[in-house]
Amino acid sequence: MAAAATALLLPALMGTSCEQRVAIDDYPPNSLRVRFVAADRYTDCLIASAVMCANYVLDSPRFSQAEVRDEMASAGLDGARIGDLKAWLESQGVSVVPLKGNLSGDQPTGLGWWLLVRGYPVICVVNKFAGNAEYNHAVLVIGIEMDDATGEPRSWYILDPASPRRIEHWDRLMFEHYWGSGMNVMLPLFEAPPEAAAPTTAGVSL
Repeated sequence: MAAAATALLLPALMGTSCEQRVAIDDYPPNSLRVRFVAADRYTDCLIASAVMCANYVLDSPRFSQAEVRDEMASAGLDGARIGDLKAWLESQGVSVVPLKGNLSGDQPTGLGWWLLVRGYPVICVVNKFAGNAEYNHAVLVIGIEMDDATGEPRSWYILDPASPRRIEHWDRLMFEHYWGSGMNVMLPLFEAPPEAAAPTTAGVSL
């Protein structure tokens, strides 16, 4: 991925600020019950999304946003950069494979495959500001609503670490637009990389 797109920055106005995990009472159907973590700094969207994702995949509250941020800073790493976060997580036994994804159920680049077949939430890079890389933003996709008539994805459930609503519901047009403006980058996380899920040619270069 181009260097400019690896720095993930939230818009200047954030809807919430919280250092603690916040419980969600009602999860939509067909969504994963991932515990929400709010970004407590405007550059922490990637760290907050990774903490949500990794703790769910590991089935353990192993990581906290503040600890990850502080340990990365102590190591001279930038928590707003995909490459730096990838390196730090892999030092902790969590694998990250940046991919240029799509909406299909195809292995390994289909977002539907990770969610519906593997049962993993996926970090996606989105952009609501016409592709301006300074406003790239990390969110966690936790569910898909399918169209019964076509069998295609109709909408997506998102945990947005900057949103006061916590769970966002984006229709397909909105999701395709925002994700496409973020170069369709997605970041699956897993503890032990199955060979089939760790391609060397489909990844996004950092």
